[in-house]
This record gives sequence, structure tokens and C-alpha cells, in this order.
Amino acid sequence: MPFSDAPSSIPAGLLEAQAGIVSAAQLTGSGVSIELAKKRTLAGRWQRIHRGVFAVFSGPVNRQAQIWAAL
Repeated sequence: MPFSDAPSSIPAGLLEAQAGIVSAAQLTGSGVSIELAKKRTLAGRWQRIHRGVFAVFSGPVNRQAQIWAAL
């Protein structure tokens, strides 16, 4: 799954390993503001899966991403 809308400061290996799911702590640790995550979510480019958990893609959330989001 491509994550072309993710900022380059988020390690690609992290996105691949976690199926495009990141926590708010991982975002801020990578230098991405929660405000940016909210803007991308409101624009439909990202999805808020749970409080503090984002999918850095739009469209269906596959089973692997659902499992990562639950962790």
C-alpha cells in the first residue's frame, strides 16, 4: 500500500511495518504536528481510526491495518 501522502519525516519502514497506521506519539516524535494530522483527516486524505491513531491513507482499512490500530 503506498503512503505517498505521509510526510517524509515519518520513517518509511515504520509505515510499511504498521500498515500505514501511526499513533499521535509517533507523529509528534517524527516532527509531525497533530494539527497537520487533523487537517489531513478533515480533508479526507488521512483517517482517524481511534483517538490518537491515524491511517496515513484514505480508502478501505485492511485487516492488517485494523490490527495495528488496535494495538
